[in-house]
Amino acid sequence: MSECSHMQAAYNYAVSLLAKRDYSRYALARKIVAHHQLADDELASLLDNLEAQNYLSDSRCAQGYIRNCYDKGRGPRYIQHKLQQKGINAVVVDAALAKCELDWDKLAQEVAVKKFG
Repeated sequence: MSECSHMQAAYNYAVSLLAKRDYSRYALARKIVAHHQLADDELASLLDNLEAQNYLSDSRCAQGYIRNCYDKGRGPRYIQHKLQQKGINAVVVDAALAKCELDWDKLAQEVAVKKFG
């Protein structure tokens, strides 16, 4: 397989994954490497290209994850920890939490009532 078609195959694979859901840069890199043998500079270039096209965004991934966790009754500390485990920078996580403007006190009350009656 030529280098160009190899990169195109990796790009197509990445886009197909991103069409289904958002991934962090770290998580997408792990998936790509598991299926395609790319040099570090090729992988970085591919991920940079996806970010430039706004297909890949750690911020958007974090915001979606925050909303999902909030709907399940998870608090901000849990969310911060999980997003950092997913390879998202703490600064991006904090910015996403601030941008979501969720009522954490109300969530805590709802979870307490549900759990303890």
